[in-house]
Amino acid sequence: KCWLRLVPDNIVDSLCNSNVSAGSSYIAFLSGGIWRMTLEGNTDLNLDTSPTITNNKFLMYVDGSGYSYIKNAGAVASKFYRGIKFTNIAADNSQATYTVSVQWKDGAKTRTLDKTITLYNYL
Repeated sequence: KCWLRLVPDNIVDSLCNSNVSAGSSYIAFLSGGIWRMTLEGNTDLNLDTSPTITNNKFLMYVDGSGYSYIKNAGAVASKFYRGIKFTNIAADNSQATYTVSVQWKDGAKTRTLDKTITLYNYL
């Protein structure tokens, strides 16, 4: 019933209060071997129109093991930014549509990879 939970292993949240919401942006990160998401509100990743300070929350970091996704001790900022934007969630939580974006600067040009996906919950 809580398949859209921000922290999938949070079984304490029996009321599903920490679910994603439509129109909001998130960042996925790996913590303790579990993928989680953190809410970034209605801020969208856009290296062309948003100031760098706004986009810094979407910045990916590199550590000794590769991309760590979040700023860890010893991690160095990469040139990549990433974000997840939920655009539609069915009223009965049976499906969710979201866009995953990666952006980086190539000289003065912004490069973008976007993928929009709809997930279905058939339970």
